[in-house]
Amino acid sequence: MTLLDELKGDVLSVKNHIKTNRYRYILALCVLLLCVVPLMFSVITTGHDFSYHIGRIRCLADNIQNGKWFSQVYFSGLYDAGYASPAFYGDLFLYIPAAAVCLGMKEEPALRLFFMIITAACAISAYWCANKAFKDERAALLASVCYVFSGYFFTDMAIRVALGELQAFVFLPLIIYGFYNIVREDCRYWYVLPLGLAGCIVSHVLTAFVAVILMFVAALFMCVRIFKEKQRLLALIKSVGLFLCVSAFFLFPMLEQLANGEYIATNGISAVRWGTLARRAMPWSVVFSDFCMGTDKINAWIPNGIGLFPVAAAVFFGVSWYKNKRIPRAAAAFLGFGLLMLFAVSDLFPWNTLQSVAGTM
Repeated sequence: MTLLDELKGDVLSVKNHIKTNRYRYILALCVLLLCVVPLMFSVITTGHDFSYHIGRIRCLADNIQNGKWFSQVYFSGLYDAGYASPAFYGDLFLYIPAAAVCLGMKEEPALRLFFMIITAACAISAYWCANKAFKDERAALLASVCYVFSGYFFTDMAIRVALGELQAFVFLPLIIYGFYNIVREDCRYWYVLPLGLAGCIVSHVLTAFVAVILMFVAALFMCVRIFKEKQRLLALIKSVGLFLCVSAFFLFPMLEQLANGEYIATNGISAVRWGTLARRAMPWSVVFSDFCMGTDKINAWIPNGIGLFPVAAAVFFGVSWYKNKRIPRAAAAFLGFGLLMLFAVSDLFPWNTLQSVAGTM
């Protein structure tokens, strides 16, 4: 075999590799050009939670430099008085930007670096879960791109600098697919649910709490199947056990603190401090907008809506149904649940009747 033949073989091998993995490369290119590159040449100077999270990174870096690993207290917080933020707001993944600070990077560039990592992790997580659910790489690519470039994701990053919610974005696809695999598929990936939920709770407790409530509601509709097919019930039990084991280092100390102290999250003050549930519900008239609309509730929710993507998804769904004469099970389940959630966050939902029960949440 000549050198030219070997070169042709190598070129053909690379070509086949690119063709086989083209959707993954397209996804990587989209994330690189539209997310990572802009973050490299921008500076974050403000945001709703900017000062708080910059302070967390700085204090955690101080803890690391003083040998205080995985402490429940930021010893340099509140002018060296100490701040027990980690007891309620997990900082496991915050060690990434904090380590960068310890290596000489400033806090703001370290935050942007973490944003890049989160964005890439979100794309990978959404792609993997969608590919497992739909068994179609094109559908997985579309789902991942729409997820990473959603209006709320960018609002959390650019306007709110809501670092906890951004981290939770990484784990939500794992929670959704893990639960779906247990109740609708072969339970092979049952462990994805508890690992995703554990990652979510150490990133943003409220997101994990809402996810558990929604899974409980969904399980009620499928309880007959769950109890009839024992492997599904067993998978759920194993999921609970694995979740408790993995998250115990954070979950149980937090519950202990909540049970033995009084906080605005437990004494009812938070139920109305930032507006009632009805006030913070999204006006139905702007559900499909993704830009600033002049309404009397403009200060109560961000962003206005989720854009026109659900409409486009419904059109694609209808075209697929018409062509194939069948409804993909996963697509029908996720679209239906998504529409239900869209109704739940609008002011058409009777939130006034739930204020006394769910207001604090």
